[in-house]
Amino acid sequence: MPRILTPADIAEFRNRLCEVGVQLFSELGFERFNMREMAKRLGVSAMTPYRYFEHKEAILAEVRVRAFARFADWLEEQLSAPGADDTNALSHAYAQFAVQ
Repeated sequence: MPRILTPADIAEFRNRLCEVGVQLFSELGFERFNMREMAKRLGVSAMTPYRYFEHKEAILAEVRVRAFARFADWLEEQLSAPGADDTNALSHAYAQFAVQ
């Protein structure tokens, strides 16, 4: 009998796909990034990622959305800190994020 996935199961696996997607993209670049290698690294069948994302562009779009969200959260945190009201705070926070 097939396993019934909860919304939490689906969200957790999508997170894992995105984590591996970041690794693959950084190692291989867009052209060599492929779903088969992603599935292999996750230990699932080659078709499993397609149950969660239509194609590699969809995974990479989600990775970008998450990266921009982390960046926005970082900027808000840094710019709301005491003493962050000077004119250089934004550029300093941006540079810190890039280095990390």
